[in-house]
Amino acid sequence: MILYRGDSDPRLQRQLVTSLTRKEGLFTNLINSGNPLALGQQPFINSLQQHITTSWGQTHFLSFSSDINVAEMFAKGPQNRTLSSGSFTNFNTIIAEIDTNQFNMINNFNNGIIRYQYSLETDTSRIYPPQGLIQKIALDHVYQPRLNKQVNTVEDIIIIDVVAHLNFLISQGVQVNSTALQYAMNDKEFLVLPITPLVGSVGNTALFEFGALANIRFYN
Repeated sequence: MILYRGDSDPRLQRQLVTSLTRKEGLFTNLINSGNPLALGQQPFINSLQQHITTSWGQTHFLSFSSDINVAEMFAKGPQNRTLSSGSFTNFNTIIAEIDTNQFNMINNFNNGIIRYQYSLETDTSRIYPPQGLIQKIALDHVYQPRLNKQVNTVEDIIIIDVVAHLNFLISQGVQVNSTALQYAMNDKEFLVLPITPLVGSVGNTALFEFGALANIRFYN
């Protein structure tokens, strides 16, 4: 399955241009001084619906859609601006794609939630100034000079088919926010949740790795 994300990061909360040109990947808004333990401090459905229905400034999720037209709508923003072609070295907006067939399925919980893993061989020689939680993300992003050292990493993610999951909860008698369900239906929304534990800290990473993206289209 191919999922699409239109992204321009207009408030520069996730350092989109910087993180992609450094080939880090897509950061969630958790790096915006978010609480990495927040998901465990309230019912999961509350966090999910909070992400869908409000502008959660420190969300743990990345929104994708199964419909590229929805991704293009979000890339254009509320002003419905015209997108012009960009490049890897000249862009402020993207449409990113992920292909779930490239990941290893670990658990299908049969409720709209699937856990995947993917492996990367990553050059750890990259050295960047830490920003927010970026400095805590270890594994292959330790921000120390280990020139030309290659390491294999395994990353964990959860992908949530929001409509399927909310409908499953309804079938189990759980009260669901009707606005969240309608928004998710309109956007054909899927949520990506990175769950690789932080090394030497608490909570999970806020990063979906650059190498796990199937394709990126660059725009201005």
